[in-house]
Amino acid sequence: MKGILFTEPNHKATLKRRKVQTRREAILPEGAFGFQIVRKNGVFQYLLAYDENERCEKPGTQQEWIIKPKYNVGEKVFLKEPYLINHVDGNRIGIKLKYSGVTNYINLSLLPYSDDERSEWIIKRTLEQGKSKSGYCNKMFMPEWCANSYIEITGVKAELLQDISHDDCIKEGMYCDNYLYWYNGHDRQKYSSPIKAYATLISRINNHDVWNVNPVMWAYDYKRSK
Repeated sequence: MKGILFTEPNHKATLKRRKVQTRREAILPEGAFGFQIVRKNGVFQYLLAYDENERCEKPGTQQEWIIKPKYNVGEKVFLKEPYLINHVDGNRIGIKLKYSGVTNYINLSLLPYSDDERSEWIIKRTLEQGKSKSGYCNKMFMPEWCANSYIEITGVKAELLQDISHDDCIKEGMYCDNYLYWYNGHDRQKYSSPIKAYATLISRINNHDVWNVNPVMWAYDYKRSK
């Protein structure tokens, strides 16, 4: 099963079902110079790459150079988050998850390791969390069996970052107060629209110029799953 990374506020917004969409930059394959977004009647169909001559044929073939998303509709994905080992005995291991605020107790015999591999993994993670300023292991390398939260992909499309709609900004977790100000959940700033709130957020998460660069993004709709 594949995993996915969120910032802590976005992770928690996903758990609360306030955030039900996420965007990830589409990566150009080797030899490609750009993307072409193919739509039919305004509805996204697929994403094509093209070469320096603007041909959308995969090199060495006569097939369309279709770019596939990392996650597909119907796919179940686990949420990665910082974790630490807070209990080990002869039968089970306790994994504390920072964003979820829970500890999972897992039977050692169920771990996908041999006895030697399991001991080595526990030693390495214990050393890692001891050296970490946060006291937790890096979420990027969190294994699936540690996970407590999952999502199911319900929709996929590709579009330019600045083409995000008002409604999609709300799906991305932007929210409004009674005074019609918008917030992105990552700072205390008030914004006049959900798009402005999201533009600040995506630039903060990725890099400060990403909104102006306006790359092609995969937009994934999802829902909480067991």
